[in-house]
Amino acid sequence: PAIRSILAARSDVFRKMFFGEFSESKTGGVDLKYSAVTLRALVHFCYTDELRELNDIDSDIDHDEGEVARELVRIVAAAHYFDIEGLRTEAVDNLCLMMKEIPSTSCAVLDQCLKEEIAEEELVELATLIVHHKPEQSLLDDSPARGVNCMDQRAISRLIGSDDIVKSSITRFNAVRQWLQYQEKEMETKVDKGDSRKGRLRRKTADDIVSSIDLSKMLPSELVKYVEPSGLVTSERLGEAFKALALEAEAAGSVWEHHKSVAKTQVLDTVIVAGAGISEVNGIYHRDADLLAFKKEGVWGDAEVTFLIEQGNGDGNVEKWWIWIEEEGGQDFYEHLADPEDKSLFPDGHWQVSEGSEYLHEGVPHRPICLAFLER
Repeated sequence: PAIRSILAARSDVFRKMFFGEFSESKTGGVDLKYSAVTLRALVHFCYTDELRELNDIDSDIDHDEGEVARELVRIVAAAHYFDIEGLRTEAVDNLCLMMKEIPSTSCAVLDQCLKEEIAEEELVELATLIVHHKPEQSLLDDSPARGVNCMDQRAISRLIGSDDIVKSSITRFNAVRQWLQYQEKEMETKVDKGDSRKGRLRRKTADDIVSSIDLSKMLPSELVKYVEPSGLVTSERLGEAFKALALEAEAAGSVWEHHKSVAKTQVLDTVIVAGAGISEVNGIYHRDADLLAFKKEGVWGDAEVTFLIEQGNGDGNVEKWWIWIEEEGGQDFYEHLADPEDKSLFPDGHWQVSEGSEYLHEGVPHRPICLAFLER
């Protein structure tokens, strides 16, 4: 049939399934583990080179952004398996934009990545970084399909099991408190609500996370309002937290002065480049104060190089931002015009292939998205 030939032309995996050494080529049947929505998106892309909106593919899909994010992760997993790089890049591109616009979808993305067990470190790292920079917006969403509510025990332990990703003690506490309340409420509506083993495992996960939180880093009012009525902390431990806060205040000579916010100039700390057709450019760039640029180490050709994102003058003295390498005689990859009113503003959204790039006329697809984060 024509569809087999088209799929085989786009993917070596399909070719081996239909016409090669895979067992499916002999039986005539292909049993795929992916959802109907994912498979329709895959077939549509093989025909058109476009990733359609998921609600155009299946009118029955839950249109909550968290569920759409999960389906996009499934599409990434399928594209990875069938080695259809264009589809994988488009889906990752969509997920990057979604997580930037709706940070709480990052929890759904991380949870689904762990469930799919796919080697998409770019997605996992991006979702984790968004939670790190926007913890309240990412975690404390009331939707059942986003934030902590949508995560299983493994995912929530990875995100807030320590303060490596989320530094705020009160945010971590409120996240695990909300997660446990939601999980217990959900179990009341299910057939296996009497499964005491699952209840014990959930409570153990919550207790382990709470035990790792330094309560003395909270305000006394937060301890009274959130921690004390939760039932997740013993009165002895709560008393120790109040005692530590009182001693700290006494030593400082003022009451809770160290908790007052201190105004400071916020600067960009991290830039994530995702979805670039020149895949070596993709990754996480960190601010280098000495270079006044963002940089990441990588490989170009056979050489180890430093990829840079920085601002400078282009042709005609036009201010632009550039993604480039200084090594190998200098190589420009992508560029973006600087804001004419404030050239220091980091540009948001899609960049263009640089006018000075050797790839300008070679039709390199997929312009990158650059996501910038403030220093916390």
